[in-house]
Amino acid sequence: MRLCFALAAIGISAALATVPSHARTRYFLVSNGPAGNDFTIALHDPALIAKARQIVAGKVTDQVAVSGRIVKRAVAYNRPWHFHLQPSSITFITFGTPMCLRYLTTSELEANLAKIGSPDFSPLGYWCPVGSRVTAEKRRP
Repeated sequence: MRLCFALAAIGISAALATVPSHARTRYFLVSNGPAGNDFTIALHDPALIAKARQIVAGKVTDQVAVSGRIVKRAVAYNRPWHFHLQPSSITFITFGTPMCLRYLTTSELEANLAKIGSPDFSPLGYWCPVGSRVTAEKRRP
């Protein structure tokens, strides 16, 4: 009987390992400043998905700001913006580092998108908007 359960567990684990990451992706709305500046992030990592859900539920109050690497390409889940944060780079933080764009709202980031990655404007291309916070989980776009 134990052997059957062990084999079943191995089979389930193997099946989950073959599920592509996009199938496990969850989307979250992030509030950033004034109205109209919300943006959406995609998360693949189960631990980050769980933390985002805890932030939405109000169970986590520290390390709630979003940080991630800017990708200058529009994606369906982050409309109307012409960028997104690379899912594998996203973390939740308390304070941003000086190497990270901290004081730009989403609309200001959009307006300066061409400058991202230049030596005198966010050379590393990371954004960690002060005061950002995950506010809701969204359905797949």
